[in-house]
Amino acid sequence: MNTEVGFKYQSKWIYADITAYRKIFSGLLYTPTNGLGVPGMNQLVYGSDSKGINVNLAVTPLQNLTVRLVGNYLDGIYTHYSACIPFVNLVTGNGCAVIEGQQLQRQPKVRFALQPSYTIPTTWGGVNMFVTYSDVGQHTQDQSGLQQLGTYETLDFGIIGNIGDHWELRLQGTNVTNELGLTESNSRIFGAAAGAGGVILARPLEGREVNAQVKYSFGP
Repeated sequence: MNTEVGFKYQSKWIYADITAYRKIFSGLLYTPTNGLGVPGMNQLVYGSDSKGINVNLAVTPLQNLTVRLVGNYLDGIYTHYSACIPFVNLVTGNGCAVIEGQQLQRQPKVRFALQPSYTIPTTWGGVNMFVTYSDVGQHTQDQSGLQQLGTYETLDFGIIGNIGDHWELRLQGTNVTNELGLTESNSRIFGAAAGAGGVILARPLEGREVNAQVKYSFGP
């Protein structure tokens, strides 16, 4: 079942695109594996229930100043399977976990990016400056919810100068605060994925990066 309702509005100073939805799935198939990648039991048949809001908003309170907000709230849980699923943990040994009511894997409840930008018009072109603050909420590795991946925040910036019709100068930085965070882990491992020494296989954020670019366009 998929139910969705939305609202769009645009004027000189604001653009708003807001959507609320609910999605229910059933009959989904999944075969959990242990930390060694070995299937732990027969295929599961389960479902999910998700309710959320997506927001795309841009406000221009002053000439040349724009504040953008892109984000979503997702309340998604697993359903239609209330049994306890056995798994093997390399550290604690055998166990079992109930996925009914657990947060959907790798899907944070709250995720958003806030970006103020300012454009300076000039006789030779223009300069656009922006800062982007992003926030990713608590998210999990797998359906059991036993391997939490935490939260993280990032800060990016950019300065873009356009000279005439052909030249573009760009200075851009990503994750300038050198934030530590995990974006995802091995979703095929059921249960806690930490091995000896508490180490897990996961994808981290890239560290601080600042780069400069000079671009020439041959178009008219």
